[in-house]
Amino acid sequence: MPEFWEAVGQRWQAAVDAAGDVPDGRLVTEELRRRDRRELSGTIAITGYRGAGKTVLRDGLLNRIEQNYVPPPKSLVDELHRFTLERGRDLRRMGLVVVPGQSSADRSDSLARIFDPRREIAPAGVIHVVCWGHNTIDSVQDRRTIRKEIEASGREFDLGALQDWNRQAELEEFRQVAEHVGGVWGRNSTPWLIIAVAQSHLYWNAIERAAHHYVPGWPDPDEKKPGQPVPGQPVPGQPVPGQLGRGHSVPGREPEPESEFRQDLRGLVEDMRTRGQTRIAVLPLASYPNDYRFDNIRIKSGLGAAEGRNLMGTFATTLGEFCDLGTR
Repeated sequence: MPEFWEAVGQRWQAAVDAAGDVPDGRLVTEELRRRDRRELSGTIAITGYRGAGKTVLRDGLLNRIEQNYVPPPKSLVDELHRFTLERGRDLRRMGLVVVPGQSSADRSDSLARIFDPRREIAPAGVIHVVCWGHNTIDSVQDRRTIRKEIEASGREFDLGALQDWNRQAELEEFRQVAEHVGGVWGRNSTPWLIIAVAQSHLYWNAIERAAHHYVPGWPDPDEKKPGQPVPGQPVPGQPVPGQLGRGHSVPGREPEPESEFRQDLRGLVEDMRTRGQTRIAVLPLASYPNDYRFDNIRIKSGLGAAEGRNLMGTFATTLGEFCDLGTR
């Protein structure tokens, strides 16, 4: 499937390149009033590990993030929200539900209920939120537990160890969600999946490495392979610098090894594609660019509010496309 993953990589690169530009024909999202009970075109499920940015993404899609925005507390229950995707005269009314990321009976019940194969209507699509190990952990007790587990494994507690711990938990969460998703999408002829790579403002200077972790086929920016073009120098038949791959080889043609996340994503998607599934995207997000803190670890945001809005605009445009905005 090299051509398929090349297209996914091209969409990722276009989003990265657009971070500094206001997208043309911006799609508008707006939360519906509670008393508006008109029929929905479908429901979108937001999944992901705790602290990845699911609730902030939801608030971004509901157009709740303003100058004095403060992220709300994490929720342990799912709640259906209703919002519109609109461009010009084209409009879709969609439902939006966030599956809790904290391990709890409510989270398990929520996953089982939303992805129950006995339901007549499965979610129209899934946004799975990841953050390359930059999870926000508010609870002091949870931070202590994570630190103790890292130190008990024999590693010194530092940023790298924390990110590895979070990425492993993120992978396990994705595997659980994938099991539920695979069980219901056989009954939906046009499901879609977006991997939202959130908190990207915290690692924008290493966004290529994040892409290598999440986008199947994306080249390793830290490894110089024999015959690989030198970044910044054009090569006949290859993208020019600043376009796809930033001067590296074309995504979709890179040899192993792959991250475990990429392997699992590739396996899930290829299984879905046997049923005619083709709508997959992996996109960077910075819904609420702010600094990061975990005990004595500090990371400054590498993006501002304007870049965050542009990334959200590109994300919303893809969401509208996957929700068939303007096709009927």
